[in-house]
Amino acid sequence: MGRGKKRRDEQGMLFDDMDGEPACCGRQADGRHGGRSEGPPAAAGSGVTEAWIGRDGAAGRPGTTGPAAGTRDTGGWVVGPCLIGGTPVYTGTSGYSFRDWTGPFYPAGLRRDGQLSFYAGRFPAVEINSTYYHIPSRATMEQMLRRTPDSFRFAVKCYKGITHEEGEIGVFEKFVESLRPISEAGRLGAVLAQFPQRFKNSSASRDRLAELARSLSGLPVVVEFRDRSWAIPSTVNLLRSLGLGLCCVDEPDLPELFPRMVEATSSVGYLRFHSRNAAKWYAGGAERYDYDYSDAELGEWVEKMARIAPKVSVIYIFFNNCTA
Repeated sequence: MGRGKKRRDEQGMLFDDMDGEPACCGRQADGRHGGRSEGPPAAAGSGVTEAWIGRDGAAGRPGTTGPAAGTRDTGGWVVGPCLIGGTPVYTGTSGYSFRDWTGPFYPAGLRRDGQLSFYAGRFPAVEINSTYYHIPSRATMEQMLRRTPDSFRFAVKCYKGITHEEGEIGVFEKFVESLRPISEAGRLGAVLAQFPQRFKNSSASRDRLAELARSLSGLPVVVEFRDRSWAIPSTVNLLRSLGLGLCCVDEPDLPELFPRMVEATSSVGYLRFHSRNAAKWYAGGAERYDYDYSDAELGEWVEKMARIAPKVSVIYIFFNNCTA
């Protein structure tokens, strides 16, 4: 893959929009770019599954059995996981702090240090992507815990020194240590190891997956592949043998990309919505994620998630794109 444009978010974080995947998401939870409507969005509300979010306790869609334990009322918004066949499903976005979210999502004048608390009043989980660019300090993770309720869950993306680069001494130990606060608090939902498209199915790559499993042993790790060479039955068997989850992805129907296959290989189910923007997938920048999912496209995943729900203890669904 080529390398796209680089930019910085309001926290000064450098994004590599091609190989590193930007730590961003601006999709409303109904799968569309955040419109200018009043009130917060409702997570995955167009048929993927309802995150249990709705004013005055609005009911979920068919296929759910109501709010799971741990739902909470935040000023008229009931927030928490839903249930699919008894399995809790947490929905959220990939990242939460971006300039263009002010107005469509965050109120004008809201301080940056208040954004996570506001977000946690609308979503039950978030995928932290900034950890790809640098390993956070323990203090940073402790601060995130303080700004969110006990029922809130974090998915954390692996540092690039683990998935995209090799040779950094002590990288696994440093990364694991950074996760200790949220892990010990019981708030770590998953660790996402997203490998680049150049990471193809080979003996050396399979050895790296074994190293990943050993080094992050005890953590709920899920693996995201970009290259189609991994879309074979032996990959499913390998992940199961290593205790690694498979990250399901919704991305364009391009011959070289990993397809929309659905398998449960650990106790954690995981789904990322990227876009189906095939024409701009390799254009660089945020354009690859510029896509509005239709109700029908989101609805395709209802049956798929219901199929794996009995095989896992929890499911996480995140929308990853960059425009509010």
